[in-house]
Amino acid sequence: MNITLLQLILLISVIILFYMVIDAGKRNRLRIFHVLVFSGGLLVIGLVALKPMLLSQLGAIVGVEKGSDFIVYISIIGLGIVVFSLLQYTLQQQQELTRFTSAQALREWTLKNHNYNIPMNGSEYKKYLFLIRAYNESSVIGHVIEEIIAAGFIHIAICNDGSIDTTEQVITTLQQQHPTINIILLSHIINRGPGAANKTLFYFAKRHMKELGCERAVSYDADGQMDINDMKTFISTASTNKYDVIFGSRFVKGGQTTNLPLMRKIILQGGRIITYIFNGLRLTDVSTGYRVYNNHAINNIIITSDRFSYQNDIIECLRRSKLSFTEVPVHIKYTDYSLSKGQSNMSAFKILIRLIYSSLFQR
Repeated sequence: MNITLLQLILLISVIILFYMVIDAGKRNRLRIFHVLVFSGGLLVIGLVALKPMLLSQLGAIVGVEKGSDFIVYISIIGLGIVVFSLLQYTLQQQQELTRFTSAQALREWTLKNHNYNIPMNGSEYKKYLFLIRAYNESSVIGHVIEEIIAAGFIHIAICNDGSIDTTEQVITTLQQQHPTINIILLSHIINRGPGAANKTLFYFAKRHMKELGCERAVSYDADGQMDINDMKTFISTASTNKYDVIFGSRFVKGGQTTNLPLMRKIILQGGRIITYIFNGLRLTDVSTGYRVYNNHAINNIIITSDRFSYQNDIIECLRRSKLSFTEVPVHIKYTDYSLSKGQSNMSAFKILIRLIYSSLFQR
């Protein structure tokens, strides 16, 4: 029996698919979905290889004139399934790597000898734990931490997110210079992104806030753009109200920004509108990192994104867990340095797209 070129190609495809099934089984990566796809593919290809006229008949069923067109459409669908599966697999691998990196950082810190300085009494300032993510911030982070200490705060946790400069050395020097201050260093062995760093910091806060005698956590940037004096407003609001989350806002009355680029401001306002449309939350500033969380909020917030879009995760948890919140004015100063370290306009635009996607498909 003579074999046509089409039959030869289809038979080779059967062999390749069969090998992929065996390989997936050996790697324990075979799932019911994969079994159905592979089995269906093998069946269709096998039948068409034995009876080429079946291809035209299948094409007629789905409304295409040529059997070759049917192959093209099926190939496109199959390619889409493969791409989607690869993206999902890649995302799972990234999340697993971040989970391992966070666990390793927390484990290494736990293994070291550490004694907390826990005041028996004192001002409200002693009840706040600062959470700072840092990546290559050696030129500014020392000044930022000194400002926090000078303001009267004694609990500071820093996640060094795989810095390749002297950020870690600057922090360890400050630990030696301020033995009565709880400067806690959590180090990622590789850079995983701002979301991953905050994930590690939130893990730490969940486990150790009560142990430190802290009632609230403060997310704070290491690049020097935030004003420590705004903490007076946060503390005043927290002491008179029982909000779970207090957002710092550049756009409420009393808020101020210096040198904020126009395009960035437009994108930020877009985020505000999208947040209201999809989550029903009235927030004037959805991307500032200057926030205060109580224990209840810390325990109910789950960060899944490694990049800047982790802000979307927090907002989604706010909606799902029905956390109470308010906004207070803050003063943010943008410098050439902080703009170079922060998210670009394109990154901010991508965050808007992810916010729409997560609101539509991940609720």
